[in-house]
Amino acid sequence: MACVSIDGESLGNFNLIQAGTSSDRDQAAATQTRKDKRNAADQLLAEANQLDKQGPAVAEQMIVKARQALGLWRELGVQSRQAEALHLLGNAHGYLNRNDQAMTFYRQALSIRQRINDRPGQGATLGEMGWISLLQSRNDKALDYLGQALAIFHSIKDRSKEGNTLNDLGNVYYRMSRYDQALGRYEKALAIRREVGNRAGESSTLMNIANVHYSRSRYEKALDYYSRSLAISRELKDRAGEADPLNNLGNVYFRFEPVRKGA
Repeated sequence: MACVSIDGESLGNFNLIQAGTSSDRDQAAATQTRKDKRNAADQLLAEANQLDKQGPAVAEQMIVKARQALGLWRELGVQSRQAEALHLLGNAHGYLNRNDQAMTFYRQALSIRQRINDRPGQGATLGEMGWISLLQSRNDKALDYLGQALAIFHSIKDRSKEGNTLNDLGNVYYRMSRYDQALGRYEKALAIRREVGNRAGESSTLMNIANVHYSRSRYEKALDYYSRSLAISRELKDRAGEADPLNNLGNVYFRFEPVRKGA
C-alpha cells in the first residue's frame, strides 16, 4: 500500500483552501441575510403605502409598518427608502392630528431627499409640510413650502402635481381672505386638472372657485360653479363628493333668494 505524504507546503495550501471555503460561506450567508432583510423592508414599506391610501382609520398600523421599514432601511443604508418611510410616518401622524410630530418626520425626509437630489420626493414632502402649516394656521409658512413644491413640480414637468399644488395654494390664500390671489391659483389649477383629465380634482377646484364667489356675495357665479362641481361628482357617481356642493347650493339659495327678490 502506497504511503501518501503531505509536506508542509501541501498542508499550507490545504488550510488556505479550507479557510477560503469558510470565508465564501460567510460571505454567502451575509449576502443572503442582506437579501432577506431587503425583502422584508420592501414588504413593510409596501404595506405602509397601502395603509396610507386608507387614511386615518389605519394610521396606527401604518406607523408600526413604517417604523419597522425605517429601521431595516437604516441598517441597509438605503437613503431613498429611509426618506420614503419617514414621509409615510409624517402622513400617519398627520392623519392623527399630531401635526408637530408629522412636521418632524417630514423635515427628516426632506433633508435626505435634498441630500440625494430626489426632486419629486422633495416636492411631495414640501407639499405635505405646506398642508400641515395651513392646519397650524401658519399661513406664511404654508405659502413658502407650497411655493417651493410648485417650483419643483413645474421644473420636472409633473402637471398633475402642479395642478394639485396650485389648488392648495388657492386654499391658503382663501383662508387668508386674499380672494384675488386665491381665485388666480384656482383658475390655473382648474386648467391643469382639465388638461390631465383629473375629473375629481376639477370638481373640487370648481367648488373652491364657488366658495370665493360666495364669500364675495357673488351668488349667481357661486351657483354656477357649485352646480358644475355637483354635475361632475354625479357623473363620477361620487356620493360623498356630492354632499359639499349640494350643501353649499342650499346656503347660496338661502342668501340669494332675499337679494334676488329685493328683500
